[in-house]
Amino acid sequence: MNFKFIQMISKKIINSKNDNVDYISGCLLDRFAQDGDLPLINYDKSIWEQFPMCGFFAFPIADSWPYKITACKGHITLSEGSHAVIAEDHLITNEIICQVHHFKWTGSYINRTQKKT
Repeated sequence: MNFKFIQMISKKIINSKNDNVDYISGCLLDRFAQDGDLPLINYDKSIWEQFPMCGFFAFPIADSWPYKITACKGHITLSEGSHAVIAEDHLITNEIICQVHHFKWTGSYINRTQKKT
């Protein structure tokens, strides 16, 4: 992950004197293991090597909202999970849309899901 790029974009947006940008959004890209299995995360190995496959899965299959607010100014109120801005009177820029790599489909997924129900 390129943290310098993220810092640069965040600083540019959040510290901007440009009043027409209050937040930027991103879209979830689900990450998967090569064989489609749900392995536990090995913290001694690169997460990108463990989950090299990428696709748009959660929204059409699991009916999950695919958007995230990836950066915002301090006065913005976000919904639970940072999926949306609460007030609709804020302006959004479509010039920058971030990829949000979603490492949800791991070996602990079934256990996490069962705890919610």
